[in-house]
Amino acid sequence: MKDELLLLRRKAEILSAELEETRKRLETTESDGFEQGDDVTEIAVDIFESTSKVIRPWGEIFRAILPLTFGVGANVDLIAGVLSDMVREGASGPIPVSVHLSSISKILNQMVALGLIEGQGDPGDSATRWVATKYGTHAGCRMLAVKRFSF
Repeated sequence: MKDELLLLRRKAEILSAELEETRKRLETTESDGFEQGDDVTEIAVDIFESTSKVIRPWGEIFRAILPLTFGVGANVDLIAGVLSDMVREGASGPIPVSVHLSSISKILNQMVALGLIEGQGDPGDSATRWVATKYGTHAGCRMLAVKRFSF
């Protein structure tokens, strides 16, 4: 009987946490007017020591970053590297690209506002690790899932 009560208490705690996660997600629905999906944003970068702006859709940015945040998460350097790779895509040959911290911060802020990720302190380091929320993991998997081809 005592074991059953403990098991039920644990299940209640898990359900309570899931309910809180759902509430947070509902606070950040598409109707809030946040840019996402096919909406585009500017990413400030330095290419060949010259500042430039690159336009990318939010959905493309999220698809590139979200997988990094699954599990233990990603630090800003890893996220910056993926963004640099995204900017470099399609270029002929290797080019030096550096994404401005202001653009990285804007992207991380947008993902937090949409409930996709959250910042967590790294116990072995003073840097923040960006980790997908349960909703972010689900949304990221749906973005990356292979869609059925229809005519």
